[in-house]
Amino acid sequence: GIAGEVGEVVLAMLDRAPSETFVEELGDVEFYFEGLQQGLEKPVRATVQSRSRAFDAFSLVMRMQITASSILDEAKKAAVYNREPNIDKLVFLMFRLRKQLDILYVQSNVTREQVLDSNIAKLQKRYEGLQYSDKAANARRDKQG
Repeated sequence: GIAGEVGEVVLAMLDRAPSETFVEELGDVEFYFEGLQQGLEKPVRATVQSRSRAFDAFSLVMRMQITASSILDEAKKAAVYNREPNIDKLVFLMFRLRKQLDILYVQSNVTREQVLDSNIAKLQKRYEGLQYSDKAANARRDKQG
């Protein structure tokens, strides 16, 4: 989910991966972010980037990893302790992550639209007609040739 994909963003930065890899991993974060947002039925809007506090890129992705881990921890508490999730806390954490993503986009000279377009193109290769199937997910046609 989100925590694992943010970890992939961190790894891409540490490895100085090509920009396509960085954009692909950000697309995966956006994918899981959207899924959680839809599940919560609470839209988390893009933030105003000009008012955002500046961090160096590494510090920013570390903050993103902490936020993503907090989202995972909240989900774990709901699942393991069989209790209702704290929706207000999840929405707060998602807003924080959205803001961090938006800052990272500005600092990286990449737009959210570029990330989403790249992710849609990848998923179109993987899933015929953009229809999910376990078979297509495991075949990962977008990773071949």
